[in-house]
Amino acid sequence: MNSDTTVGVLSGLAISAAGIVLHAIRGRVRPMTPIPDLRQWFARWQVQHRAPDLDPSTTTVLRLFLTSTYRLARPLARAGIAPATVTFAGVWLAATVPALALMFPAVAAIVCLISSLIDGVDGAVAGLQDRATRFGFVLDSVADRLAEAAFFGALVAAGGHLAWAAAGWAGVALLEYVRARAAVAGLDEIAVVTIAERPTRVLCVVFGLLGAAMVPGHTTAILDASAALATATAVVGIAQLLVVVRSRFAGA
Repeated sequence: MNSDTTVGVLSGLAISAAGIVLHAIRGRVRPMTPIPDLRQWFARWQVQHRAPDLDPSTTTVLRLFLTSTYRLARPLARAGIAPATVTFAGVWLAATVPALALMFPAVAAIVCLISSLIDGVDGAVAGLQDRATRFGFVLDSVADRLAEAAFFGALVAAGGHLAWAAAGWAGVALLEYVRARAAVAGLDEIAVVTIAERPTRVLCVVFGLLGAAMVPGHTTAILDASAALATATAVVGIAQLLVVVRSRFAGA
């Protein structure tokens, strides 16, 4: 990346960061009702995700995830930070990952993890403030796809091949498209947890970037392998989801 391009990228990130801060200030609204405690948040999460039979308190991984996002989201919710601001911040962080991957792939891996964690915090802020909306749901989905495009782009920036990274992102996008169409058809939002859920995709990218940093002599091979693994898990995930859809809607 030449100096002019670097300056342009940094300027764009700085301007967008200033915009997010301004949005946080202008969109700040003090909650009118008390912030739910952890158990109340679990119950609210079940309602929001249409999962009455899935009790987070009895599922270890889900309980840990929801507890961690609750701890991070609670002070933001009490401060009145808008959920959209948190979403924008997550996308902004994701946008920095390819730029960081050019020279600091290990740092890019850490930022990738932080951005992904924020992806869960915005929904928690909305839920705790009782500000969840249909538009927010759509915005969050768009933000997820943009962030994942940046993550796979980071594999290319770090030295991987575009074809493998594009295949990984396309597989993920197709999985989420199938899930969205199934939801329109009437499938519950949490009907099946596939092997290719977002933590798996993120870890594929993170391990690829870390491997590139630790074994510089095999950078391209490691990055392509991580993208290929993401592609393979996406294919399996699509198959898992289609099996469930077929069984639920057989004859319908």
